[in-house]
Amino acid sequence: MTAAIFGLIGVLVGGLLTGGIEAFQGWRSRARQSRVAARVLFDDMWTSQQVIESGLDHRLWWEPPLKMQTEGWQRYRDHLAAAMGADDWHTLAGAFSRLTTLQTTRDGLQRGELDDEDMSALRQDVLWAEKALGVLLICGHSKRELRQLEKNRLEEEAGALPDSG
Repeated sequence: MTAAIFGLIGVLVGGLLTGGIEAFQGWRSRARQSRVAARVLFDDMWTSQQVIESGLDHRLWWEPPLKMQTEGWQRYRDHLAAAMGADDWHTLAGAFSRLTTLQTTRDGLQRGELDDEDMSALRQDVLWAEKALGVLLICGHSKRELRQLEKNRLEEEAGALPDSG
């Protein structure tokens, strides 16, 4: 009888350990997916912001092949939706929505200069992009990585970039 009780306890403990390990591995996998998604989308948002700023600098609508990078958002947004809070999610969704609308507007136009209304709207798009980049930077990196990025940025500003060779 004692052996049966110990056997039952062993089965229960083994089941709990297996379940706990699987839950932990699932959590780690989702965290990794959201980090990868944030890094990919950071690049898309950065590229889009550069296109907008180029248009602002020259007061001209950009020409193909330049365009807003929104394909990654369709592919990776589910990974981020589960990993972030509502405020961050709405910032990203709003920024990528603005990029999609902006590209649709641009696609419907002929070449041309940006008028004052266009310039004002594009400045707002840059602000949305900057907010989204901040969210993606935090979501896509660990605290240690963020500290290293900040250290590198400060060194770059000081003109003391470490030798890469």
